[in-house]
Amino acid sequence: MSCNAPTDGYVHLDGGVKRKLLGFGDGSDQMNEAVYAIIGIKLTPAGLDYFHYDSDMEFDPAEYDWDTNRLMISELGGMRSGDSIEWIVPYQEIKGLFCDEYVVDEVEVNDTTSMRLLVSTRVVYTEANYLKSPERAEKMRQLEEIQFIEQEIYVLGLTDSLKWKNGIYERILKQGEGKKLSYGDELTLGFEGYFLNNELFDSALDSLTYMYFPYGKPDQVIRGLEIALSGMHVGDEKEVWIPSHLAFGVKGSGQNIVPPSTPVKYKVQIVDVLAADSANVLREAAQEIP
Repeated sequence: MSCNAPTDGYVHLDGGVKRKLLGFGDGSDQMNEAVYAIIGIKLTPAGLDYFHYDSDMEFDPAEYDWDTNRLMISELGGMRSGDSIEWIVPYQEIKGLFCDEYVVDEVEVNDTTSMRLLVSTRVVYTEANYLKSPERAEKMRQLEEIQFIEQEIYVLGLTDSLKWKNGIYERILKQGEGKKLSYGDELTLGFEGYFLNNELFDSALDSLTYMYFPYGKPDQVIRGLEIALSGMHVGDEKEVWIPSHLAFGVKGSGQNIVPPSTPVKYKVQIVDVLAADSANVLREAAQEIP
């Protein structure tokens, strides 16, 4: 029997699945024994050299049935902090595991499509280790911050007019009648940024200061504003309350304009959008100008 490793680095498993170990971690807790975990997930049809789906997932592994026959759950169950593993697997084996559906070019992939899945475990904790972990301490701090925001909202008498949306509170100030934002649209965004005491720290309310960027492009605005912009139309105006972990984080903003771990409030308006196709034509034309 040969002891040589496969030439492509993958170990062949049942059901047309292949596994490649990319790195061992130094964690002591296994996923199937944990109550808290953060994992990085990258997913794409096999054969592509880039990933369509790339996200971090924070969850409670104790909610999963680790005795299930689903192959990928069993595989994940033995992973520890710092482990990194890549699989080639039929989509039907992981369908619904990380997202409700996986779409490429606006079409959901077929169950038999061969997918490349990369999972990296950032953090894995059993209950005893989680209780003394920095992640739990940060969770408790975030909870206190949310409670502080809710108290401010209550004092303002706005509790009944606000909606909780993926970690932020928002309310509609004006309902627009224009185009709904689509991925790639060239967005013209106006805004005012406030501390919770209503002190203004930033604004962009005219054509010289508006933000212009392709909608959906990452790292253009803070995460809380990305959440707020989802589903908006041209002419919409919102007021949003954003905890610090979805704003400027534990480091704050440049030049300490927003101090570390500071929740903020924004008023945002969708001034205009240029459809993605038109925006791409203009960008290509601009690149051709000497």
